[in-house]
Amino acid sequence: MSHNSDIRTYRDIRYYSGPDAHPKKHLLDLYLPREQGSPLLVFVHGGAWTRGDKAAYAGAYEQLAEGVSARNVAVAVVNYRLSPEVMHPEHARDVARAVAWLYRNSSTYGWSPDRIYLVGHSAGAHLSALVAVGPTYLKELGLTPAIIKGVVGISGVYDLTLGGVTARMMYEPVFSSDPETLSEASPARLVKKRTTPFLLLYAQNDYPSIDVQARRFEKKLKEAGTLVRIQMIPGRDHVSILAGMAREGDPVRKLVMGFVKP
Repeated sequence: MSHNSDIRTYRDIRYYSGPDAHPKKHLLDLYLPREQGSPLLVFVHGGAWTRGDKAAYAGAYEQLAEGVSARNVAVAVVNYRLSPEVMHPEHARDVARAVAWLYRNSSTYGWSPDRIYLVGHSAGAHLSALVAVGPTYLKELGLTPAIIKGVVGISGVYDLTLGGVTARMMYEPVFSSDPETLSEASPARLVKKRTTPFLLLYAQNDYPSIDVQARRFEKKLKEAGTLVRIQMIPGRDHVSILAGMAREGDPVRKLVMGFVKP
């Protein structure tokens, strides 16, 4: 149970139970405030599509979720299958399954189905953006991206066709080297019309080209008429930018909370 008595915690809830269901990766954790009808923040972890788990980093995601939930925002921390066990588009399909399950079970747990926000870090920011702008992921579950109220991308990659040899070495085992696949897996290349609002954050000392990725994606979103805000967080790196979300008064927490609870 949670450290905070006002927060209800549900662990290891299965959001997908099809024939290929994974024993650990098709699970999510919920951190719910007492207040009914709150917004829901769906957190998608990073790890280059090959590592990471909702229980990783000695409960860091739990701390983040409890901090946000204490402010009357429900939080779901989701797992998804990883490479090399699966390849694209399976990671994004899993995130979409989790979102669909959360949307359809909102009345059971008490958050508002009209206020579902995705918050992704690193590879999780890529997957969150992909599910929100890619037309197929929610559609195959009988829903549309319109159920997503907004997306926060923290230190994400949004165009897999950019980047040199190192980037390609990282993408190939996950997405293949096929240029068409890389393009179709790039949120920045899928934005054709106005989408849900975006908040794009990156760190001053982030990985190389993360700033370029954010600014190019911002440009594409703006061209399509999407509401988008972009912010560089000073004095942070790729990991410490996310840690800020767990702390009251931190600029990252303030920006995210201002976005999901305007």
